[in-house]
Amino acid sequence: RRFFWFAVAIVAAAGLYSAGWFRAADRLVERVNADVAALNRDGRRASCENATARGYPFRIGVFCRSVMFEDARGGFAFRARQFRSAAQVYQPMRIIGELDGPATLEAPGLNALDLDWTSLRASVRLASPRPERVSVEGRGVSVRLNEAGDVSPLLARAETAELHMRPAGDGLDIAARFTGLELD
Repeated sequence: RRFFWFAVAIVAAAGLYSAGWFRAADRLVERVNADVAALNRDGRRASCENATARGYPFRIGVFCRSVMFEDARGGFAFRARQFRSAAQVYQPMRIIGELDGPATLEAPGLNALDLDWTSLRASVRLASPRPERVSVEGRGVSVRLNEAGDVSPLLARAETAELHMRPAGDGLDIAARFTGLELD
């Protein structure tokens, strides 16, 4: 009898956990879609194409087929391919994300840039009112001018590029590190 009730309790706990995870995943996708929709006004456009939540059973994260943000008034635009994020269920304030290249960046006063990398990862430790720590690491990073033609001019290349930020009083501590950096 005890074994039977113990087995029933395990199955019930697994069922409740699964229902909770899928409910949280649905709410996460709803929140992402609402936040993206809120950005789409005042001359701005944003997209997280085909947002889905994945990672069951121990992780939860958002996956987008592509990401895009444009601010026509500010002259800023960014487009990239697939985005993936994940947070452990037991540590939801530490989020890890990956972005697939290539990407295009447009900013005021700059020619459009083509960015590419073999691996681009970021991690964020969320806190209030601002994150405790943000780290970005790229491998095989290259920056080229976005020009018509077969080969765009190379502006910079690095075997690895790292950027780390954390709050320091009212300001920020920022550290950057590059290996194999080549500038045109």
